[in-house]
Parts: sequence; C-alpha cells; structure tokens
Amino acid sequence: MITLVFDAPGVTAAQYEEVCRLSNCSQSNVPNGLIFHSASPTDTGWLVVDVWDSEEKFKAFGERLGPAMEKAGITQQPSIYKTHAIINGPVPASV
Repeated sequence: MITLVFDAPGVTAAQYEEVCRLSNCSQSNVPNGLIFHSASPTDTGWLVVDVWDSEEKFKAFGERLGPAMEKAGITQQPSIYKTHAIINGPVPASV
C-alpha cells in the first residue's frame, strides 16, 4: 500500500477538475486500486493525498493521469511513500 502526496504550488481548482475529466476519474468511476483520495486548495496551489493498494495500480492509472496532467499544464510530480496506517472516520454528507 502506498500514500501519494501531490503538493502543487500554482495549480488551480480548474486544472484539478480538468485532470479529473481528462483521466475519467470521479466518485462514480474510481480507478482500480484507489482506496482514498482527497483534494484541497492551499494558500499557494493545490494538494492531493491518495492511498493506493499498490504502486503498480497507481502506475497503471498513471498511463491516463500523466497525459491528462500534461494537457492541463501541470508539471509537478507526486511524492510516494509506503503506507504505515490508515484510520477512517465517517465522511460528512457535505463532502
């Protein structure tokens, strides 16, 4: 299991949404192997944190994700870490 952290200064919500659209990734079309995805604006750009059940499955999705990021003008790359623990709480209805 891996945790992916994508901290991208200068990236906008519109670019994030474009990447989601181009890579065909949504709540109703979750990529194989994705356990958790969170995307948030920051003071300087955009932050994405994912948990994947394997690096191989993330890399397989990356075949769609990479071209989508390039088309959206995003050049930053994520940091990848071995996941040690996950603690889930209830997701509020407003998310």
